[in-house]
Amino acid sequence: MASSMIGRPKMRLLFHSFAAGLYAFTFYHELTLNLPNRATYGGRWKFLTILNLLLQLIFFIIAPLADVLTFIRGREDNWLVRARDLVFASLAFPISVFVATTFWGIYMIDRELIFPKALDKIIPSWIYNLM
Repeated sequence: MASSMIGRPKMRLLFHSFAAGLYAFTFYHELTLNLPNRATYGGRWKFLTILNLLLQLIFFIIAPLADVLTFIRGREDNWLVRARDLVFASLAFPISVFVATTFWGIYMIDRELIFPKALDKIIPSWIYNLM
């Protein structure tokens, strides 16, 4: 029983660290894209997809830190785990579900409304799938 408890936090730490790196790379890559018409009011920060990406990045920065603290203490009763769970339950999950269903729902109805074909040459497909 004790060995299974040790293995789970290690796997969570590995997963959360990988996801944090992936979202950090995606966020950096999205910020370095030079897209036309981004200099308008609010710039890229007015889009919920960018805010969602930032929120996912924040969550996946908190999560490995909570896993390390859990691994050190040997129990999941700490403030960082509560903060991770609060961010996930109140912000990260609901906003991600909303963004995903809205994006792909509109995409299926009329792709040009949400992601014009001209952007395929500029934005790699893996970025909008992660966002």
